[in-house]
Amino acid sequence: MHVSVRSYVIAGVSVVAAGVVSAGPASPPAAAPTSEAPAVLAAAITPVVPAPAPAPAPASVPGLASAAAADTADVAALAPAAVDRPGIQLSFLTGTPNFGAGNIGAFNAGVNNTGVANIGNTNEGDFNIGTDNVGDFNLGSVNDGDFNLGFGNEGDFNVGLNNEGIRNFGAANRGSLNLGVGNVGTLNAGFFNTGTGNVGFFNTGDYTIGIANIGLRYAPPRTTAPVTEDEIEAEDETLNGVSTSRRTGDSTASQTGTTRAGANTSTTGAGAGTAGDDDEPGASSSATSGTQTSGTQTSSTQTSSTGASSASNDADSDNED
Repeated sequence: MHVSVRSYVIAGVSVVAAGVVSAGPASPPAAAPTSEAPAVLAAAITPVVPAPAPAPAPASVPGLASAAAADTADVAALAPAAVDRPGIQLSFLTGTPNFGAGNIGAFNAGVNNTGVANIGNTNEGDFNIGTDNVGDFNLGSVNDGDFNLGFGNEGDFNVGLNNEGIRNFGAANRGSLNLGVGNVGTLNAGFFNTGTGNVGFFNTGDYTIGIANIGLRYAPPRTTAPVTEDEIEAEDETLNGVSTSRRTGDSTASQTGTTRAGANTSTTGAGAGTAGDDDEPGASSSATSGTQTSGTQTSSTQTSSTGASSASNDADSDNED
């Protein structure tokens, strides 16, 4: 069978065209026609909800605004300012006389100490040895006060741990002059006593020796009440009154003694004037009368002396006759 060239060409063109068509992208299917009626019905059925109105901005109150500003200023003022600390300090002789780093003051050895002659870390004060001590002459850590020895003490002259007060010895004591653990008050010795002058365990009164208030109670030491100025003035007035009465009595006694001495002298004179006239009964009687009367009153003594003189003159006249 004879096939012409034309047939071959037509067949080749057909094959190429078929390959091109098959290699091209498929066209998307056509969208199905939709009806607009359901959308219109849904819009008619759905209720219309109005959009919510925006919330009003809160009105500013001048007083509250100023108070808030003042509080902010106070907080900013109370905030501690950053301390500019020096760097490494390697000698007591050059620059600031400190050894360590970040020390402020003089003769400190350690890190971040503030004061004089502190040894350790973050001490504030003078002559502290340890860590985080605040005050003077503390030995230990986290002590706040003066002359504390130990850890966490607050006050003065405490020895031990976590004591608060003055001169406590032990741990967790509150008050003064306590010895032991957990005592609260004054002059307690033992464990967990509360009050004054207790010795033992768990006592809650005063001046008890025992356990839980069961034991011996002793009398508290006597205290002398302070003397007021009014009491001093009253005592001075009393003493002055006694002294004045004594001076008055002494003066009266002196005057009486002087009067009696004068009376005795007058009587003696009267007796001497009549001693030479023993024969005259009148003179003797007058002298005797004057002597007896002179022991009581001065005027009687003077009268007896006058009578004795008169009797003596009469006796002299009789002798001349």
